[in-house]
Amino acid sequence: MARLGHYLTMEIDGKSFPVSPNELEGEIEWRIEVMRWLVRKTFHYLASIPKDDWIPRLLEVEKSLMLDTGLHRLEAQAVAESALKTVSDLTESSIRDLGNGAPYFGALIKHEWEMLRERHREIVRSQPFDVATWTEEASDLSSVSDSWLRQPE
Repeated sequence: MARLGHYLTMEIDGKSFPVSPNELEGEIEWRIEVMRWLVRKTFHYLASIPKDDWIPRLLEVEKSLMLDTGLHRLEAQAVAESALKTVSDLTESSIRDLGNGAPYFGALIKHEWEMLRERHREIVRSQPFDVATWTEEASDLSSVSDSWLRQPE
């Protein structure tokens, strides 16, 4: 997008920070952690639904990961397949135990996401770019929709 003259900024605490068209220091490591987090989140989601629903729901998860979070199709498939492989290795008893710990795991996942978001903000804040050279197009790239994880009613 930068080659077309479209630059992104990210608003953090009411201030606008430019987002480089190049990878930022620490961004690759952060993205790897986000992918691991998405696998854990998807794993806990699968453990919370009936086994017969895993595959149909994973197709929805993959679609959401591409549309809502901007993951590439292969990344979304890797997340879904990793979560499925991990949950498939568990016994029925272990899956029930995970269900009993759902409030704890839900809170842990939420806390981990907040830590990842703050880490991303720090990566953006610390970049050495001149804000004056960037356009004023605002975009918060740190949000990830969790609409695909809502339980059916």
